Amino acid sequence: MDMWSFGVILYILLGGYPPFHDDDQKELFKRIKAGVYEFHPQYWSGVTEEAKDLIRKLLVVNPAERLTAEEALAHPWMHSTEAGDLQNTLDELRKFQAAKRFKKGVNAIKAINKMKKIMGSLSFLKANKELPHTIEARYTLGDTLGEGGYAVVKSAVSKVDNLEVAVKVMTRTALDAKAEEAIRTEVKLLQSLDHPNIVGALDFFEEPSHFYFVLEKVNGGELFDRIVQKTFYSEKEARDLVKVLLDALNYMHSNKIVHRDLKPENLLMTNPDDDADVKIVDFGFASSSEGFDLSEQCGTPAYIAPEILFNKLHGAPVDMWSLGVILYILLGGYPPFHDEDQNELFKRIKAGVYEFHEEYWSAVSAEAKDLISKLLVVNPLERLTAQQALAHPWLTSDEEKLSTLALDGAKAELKKFQAKKRFKKGVNAIKAINRMKNILGGLGKLKSTVAATEAAEAAEGEAVAAATAATAAAAGGNDGTNDDTRI
Repeated sequence: MDMWSFGVILYILLGGYPPFHDDDQKELFKRIKAGVYEFHPQYWSGVTEEAKDLIRKLLVVNPAERLTAEEALAHPWMHSTEAGDLQNTLDELRKFQAAKRFKKGVNAIKAINKMKKIMGSLSFLKANKELPHTIEARYTLGDTLGEGGYAVVKSAVSKVDNLEVAVKVMTRTALDAKAEEAIRTEVKLLQSLDHPNIVGALDFFEEPSHFYFVLEKVNGGELFDRIVQKTFYSEKEARDLVKVLLDALNYMHSNKIVHRDLKPENLLMTNPDDDADVKIVDFGFASSSEGFDLSEQCGTPAYIAPEILFNKLHGAPVDMWSLGVILYILLGGYPPFHDEDQNELFKRIKAGVYEFHEEYWSAVSAEAKDLISKLLVVNPLERLTAQQALAHPWLTSDEEKLSTLALDGAKAELKKFQAKKRFKKGVNAIKAINRMKNILGGLGKLKSTVAATEAAEAAEGEAVAAATAATAAAAGGNDGTNDDTRI
């Protein structure tokens, strides 16, 4: 190792610049590993051949073939009396030293900025410590971002550092003891994770009437919506995304946490501009797991693993099955298992029988299909783990080749798939509104009831319009997934 470093120093002494150089450290390391460098004539014309020969015998990738210090001392150049003209070297060395000083200056500025951030963090911690630990003291709640059965998600701003966040507000009167404990478990699990592609859990407030769960705000919308907006969608983009998701899953599973509800709706983009920055969200069904030790039947039907449907103990492999379904949709544009009848859908999943239909899959590489086939395996013991999937040939295949594999057919089908999902949500909204109207109708002709009914009718009109708009786009698309149904 020392002899290689000596070779680099000798190259700089005689040429005035390093043999391997690139501003991108990854590219620099590639050059070093390849051991490829040049003696550029404009700088090396005055250097003797013996000197160049010694450098060649020091900058050898195989350490067994590299000269030892004793062998280098015996090299002819060490005993040569021939003197070369190194004026060009001196000029280049001055530039090299100036560049080094410039880099030191840049690094000093970076260090100062880091220190400012650290000091800012310390100020934040001090201010945070001084404030009462209540939602009102620390956050200003804003608009509603979404609603569920017992929770409302609101935007909020921190009163300490003005950070925009999302706050999940849960009414405790709507929760029983088991539900409250499940929420505490979700918070604890998510707070234990720290990964760039997993939504951050920032704080939790347990107050008499409500729970407040403060989360990183994710503004970029659903992953699949982003894909259908693209003018060009390639297999490389799908591969890069899957690599990010696998890395996050590998991190989760190595920390003995299973998500258990992976689906497109739970893959959100961080912002509207960055296609690679995706976050896994919604850890409501997540659980600690030491192996095959989970028994609760949960998940979303189209993405649920067979072992859950067989009512068997399960663990991390359920996430890998769900990822296999997502990967199939990413590349084909429609789900591998689909049926309007949920019982039939579950039969298909338990059988594990699906196809790569030629009209949609002809442009997809064999390696991608192979990865899917090793994820959608009914026996969880034979299914790839996240770590094994990361080593699959498709994840390491040539980027240029994958960039040329356009997934136009998948994008078109995905557009229909997303439209059909929105249509189903519109229909379900209408059903919920009608149920509410029936309930309200049975309560008499109170003034408040009339007002609520009128509001329901207005909301119904909007829901019908949304559902109608989605119908045309959904017509002719592949079957949907009975979204948001739980078992």
